[in-house]
This record gives sequence, structure tokens and C-alpha cells, in this order.
Amino acid sequence: MHRIHTMRQRMMLVMALGILAWCVVVLVVCRFSFQVSEKNRMENGMRSDIIQLTQQLDSEYYSLVKISQQMSVEGNIGSAFNEYLQAQEPYDKIECSNNVTTSINTMIFNYDTGALASYFSMEEDGARSLFSNFPVRDYPLDDPFGLLVRSSEIEFHTFHTCLNVISDKQVISLMRTADFGKGKYMIYAETYVGLAKLLDLLSVSRDVNYTLLQIDGEGRICYSGNADFSVGEQFEMCEEEETDFGKTGSYYYFMKKSDFGFYNVLLADKGSYLRQEHYWLINICLVFGIGIISIVLIIILFFYLIYRPVRQLGQDMEDAAKGNLQPVERVFRIDEFDRIFDRFNDMKNKVSCLMEDIRRSEFEKQQLEIEKLYYQINPHFLMNALNSLHWMAVANHQKEIEEYIYQLNFILGYSLGKIYKKATFGTELKSLDMYLELQKKRYDFNVWKDIRMNEWMEYPCARLILQPLAENAICHNMDSFGNLWITMECDEHMARITIKDDGQGIHFLSGEEILAKQLNKGIGLRYVQMSLQSFYGDRASLKITSEADRGTCVIVEMPIDVNEGDADV
Repeated sequence: MHRIHTMRQRMMLVMALGILAWCVVVLVVCRFSFQVSEKNRMENGMRSDIIQLTQQLDSEYYSLVKISQQMSVEGNIGSAFNEYLQAQEPYDKIECSNNVTTSINTMIFNYDTGALASYFSMEEDGARSLFSNFPVRDYPLDDPFGLLVRSSEIEFHTFHTCLNVISDKQVISLMRTADFGKGKYMIYAETYVGLAKLLDLLSVSRDVNYTLLQIDGEGRICYSGNADFSVGEQFEMCEEEETDFGKTGSYYYFMKKSDFGFYNVLLADKGSYLRQEHYWLINICLVFGIGIISIVLIIILFFYLIYRPVRQLGQDMEDAAKGNLQPVERVFRIDEFDRIFDRFNDMKNKVSCLMEDIRRSEFEKQQLEIEKLYYQINPHFLMNALNSLHWMAVANHQKEIEEYIYQLNFILGYSLGKIYKKATFGTELKSLDMYLELQKKRYDFNVWKDIRMNEWMEYPCARLILQPLAENAICHNMDSFGNLWITMECDEHMARITIKDDGQGIHFLSGEEILAKQLNKGIGLRYVQMSLQSFYGDRASLKITSEADRGTCVIVEMPIDVNEGDADV
């Protein structure tokens, strides 16, 4: 099996896989996005439109109901009409007639879309209009006007030509029977809806050709705005009773039941409905093509901008590995790669210089090895010599010299790490005792110690931190006769060691200034501070206070940690 091991081969593979993946993704999106997203958007849009249309029509029918209520026996206009019917005198008839007409005109004026309201008397030769806000055309009222719903008193009519003789607009109407005592009269009210304009607005917003059907509760078409559906035909609804979406013939429809019991059906022809899918497919194809072109351009740019410099860098590295360390000028006009080649050339120069330095330093390395052995031999020789002197003093019964050499040898071995390779609080105190005993042989001073031996004496601590502090007090601060106080306190977390003398002290300086002066003056305090910093970090502290003619106090605070690292500092 052929292995893909070069960058070029892998880039070609990535390009092929990228194009294939892009095609698969686009096809999946093309297949399912319309069904899931675009189709839902269209259906939700049409559903929203039929709900909006039904709500508006119901609102107009409710307005007609309110008009008819005012004209019924219980309404204000109905009361005036009843007074007209009851009046006997001509003058009273005229006055009541004026009241009815004025009331009807005022009522219709308050309704923006109100078109006509009238009372009709039912006579043998037809219906006669008694009062109305506009002249009424001669139209037989036994024609149902496209009856939608009929109740005991009220009939709701679908769209038809208005009864106003000066207009031919499409209106919806209501007819209500009222018994005024002098016989039964019909209350008629109609209102202008502007269906064509409303459907045009919805069609433009959805880019779909909408038409409207109104069907009664039995599925009979009462109004049709589409030539393919005739009034009086039975509408073939979807078998699922709960759904409001379906398909009949070459139309998709959404159905919404009115509050009054009839149905409004919004039709969209299949061509305009699927036009959105065609637009979607065209967009998908455009995206598909743009995506493939983009991938190809990206791969070409990747070859030119990345693969070529990387290949050249690999070639230069192979030449360098063969020993050719001569700098080569490469200019790709890409800052990152230009910097890489500049640094690679710098690396070649540095490698050449380094190889020369290595050849020159071979002799120096040998000298350093000799000096290292020399520095290891000298302390060892000195300790062996002190051991010899110690045993000579023992053999000659010179006890004072024996003790002095023993103590000196202990201090030297402890400071060099030859004994007690793990420094603890106990070994520090023992080393301090040895040093004090040595100094007492030269100086006459008193040592006062307040130290309680506890289990923390075996805990690790930094090496050789107490001896330099005691030496600083004895040799630099104290008089020939003086006192040295050493105290050690400990709680669960911290150890506090205080070394105090009663010497001359330091004049006119604060604690920080004293510490800075002492650190600059000698190596003892500087060594202690560096040892504490190295061993404990920021958890340990060194403080100095001093008073003129009353002495100096040095306080060291160190954390107690049984798991602390090696104390070979």
C-alpha cells in the first residue's frame, strides 16, 4: 500500500477530502434544509397569514354584530325605530324618522369600514328599505348572498356586491331578524373589507399568489376567489381532521376556523409555493460552486505561500546537516518565513562560532577539571591535617588543644557538608555551640541560651545560618566583655531565633538601613540572607534592630516543614 508521507501528497488529499466533504454537506443541506427549515418557514408564514386574515374578518363580523345589536329591539337605534312604528301623528312620524336616520348615520360614521345599515320590512312583493344611511338598490332579500352561517336570528354572508346604489365594492354582511311588535323586520348591515388589497399585500410579502375560499361547516364553498373552485362545490379537505394544512389538486392550502363556525381557506398554487424551493436550490448551487472555487483557491495559495517556503527550508536544513553552514539569502515577502530564514542563518552563524568556541575551550575545560580536583583535595587535606593534629594533642595529653582542634574540625566539616549532610535545627544549634566554645577561648563573654529541645529539632533547615550571625555579634558588635542572648521559640508553623548582644549598637539608622549597611559591609549576613531565600523563598525573614550603646538584635523567622527539601545550602 502506497503511504502518503509528503506534505504535497497530504495537501492534495486534504483538498480532495475537503471538496468531497463540501459536496456532501451541501447535498445534505439541499436535501433536508428545505424540508426542515424553508418548508417550515413557508408553512409558518402561510399559517400566520390565514390566522391574520381570519382574525381581521372575524373582527369585521363582530363589528356587524355590534351594529345589529344597536339596531335591535334592545338597542338605542332599535328603541327609536320602535317609537317610529308606534307613532300615530304625522308630525311624530317625521320626528322619529329623523331620529332613526340620524342615529344610523352617526353609528356608521363611527365605524371606519362601515358601508351600509338599514331596516327592511318583509312584504309579499319583496323587501322594502325603511331607513338606511345610503340609498339601497332593489335587491331581493330572499337571495342568501352566499350564506355562511345561519342561527335562530342572525345570518352571516360571505363576500358579495354591496347594496349601496352608488358603489359596487365587495362587502361582507349580516342579516338579523327583529320583532318590534308591529311585525317582523330585518336588520341589514354590511362592511367593506378590502379583500383584494389585503391578499395582494400578503402575496407580495410571501412572494406567493394567494386566493381565498370561504366554506361553511359542511364543507360547501360559499365564496371563491379562484376560478378552479366553484361556489356550491364540496371542498376536498385533508383526511386529518386536526390539521390546518393540506393539498388539493395543484394547490396547497391552509384552513382556519372562524369564531362564527365557518372556515377561511388560503390557497397557494403549487408553482408559486415551490418557487421558494427553486430559489433555495439556486442559492445552494451558488454556494456549492463558490465553496469549491474557494477551496481550490485556498489550496493553491497554501501551495504557493506555505508549501514552497517549507520545502525550501527543509532543503536548507538538509544542506546544514551535511555541514554546509554558509548563510543563504531567501526572500519570500512573507514576514514569518523571512524571519524564520533570517533566524536560521543566524543559527548557522552561531553554530559555526560555537564549534570554534568548543575547539578553543577544550584546553580550558581540561584546566577546569584540574582546578576542580584541586579544590576538592585542599579541604580534604586540611581536615586530614586537623585530624592528625587532634590525635597528636590526644597523644601528648594536651586537652585544650585537643578540644580546640576537634571543635574547629567539626565546624569545618559541617560548613563543607562532610558531616551531617542533612542540616536540621539540631545540627545548626550544635554547630553554633562549637563556634561559641572556640570564641570563648579568645574573648571573655557570657552566653545566655533559652532553647527548648522539642521534636522539631530534627526538622530540616538551611545550613550554616546561625554561626555567621553569632560571629557578626561577637567580632563586630560586642566589647571585650559582654553578653550574648540566644533564644529559640517555635509554634506549629514558624521557628523564631533571636541573637542579641549588649554591644555598642549602631547610631542613627533604621532597621532597614542597618540591614542594608550590614549586607554591603561583609559576606556573613549576605550569605545568611541568600541561604534563607534559596531554601525557603519568601517564607523566611531576617530582621535587625539596634540601639546606640544598648546593643543589636537579629531575628530570623523560618517555617517549620517536616517535608522540606535537602538542607545542603
